[in-house]
Amino acid sequence: SLTKDFFFLTTSATGLINGFFYNDFYYGLSSVADLFLSKYNEGILPIVGYIYQTMHGIMMLIMPTSVILVGGLSLLDVPFKDWIKYIFMFVLQLLVLSIVISIGLVLMV
Repeated sequence: SLTKDFFFLTTSATGLINGFFYNDFYYGLSSVADLFLSKYNEGILPIVGYIYQTMHGIMMLIMPTSVILVGGLSLLDVPFKDWIKYIFMFVLQLLVLSIVISIGLVLMV
């Protein structure tokens, strides 16, 4: 209830926070689906889905709860600290790009 209408930053924050707490995308989405369906009309729901999925995916690039990430790093003998140093700028670029695309999508509606 931070905003009365759709605001992409609150949806982005929800996706990032759910990506932090929920490893499974569909489980995290089901925890907030009722809020999205009751608060937003059907015209904005594809944009909400895009923002939520993008933010969750960005969080999965850096979270150690991602089984694929941890398995790949251990298989290649790469320490997690080195992975964070390597991927940090890429994640920031993805975050900025996804926010720009989200703003563009919201302005088109």
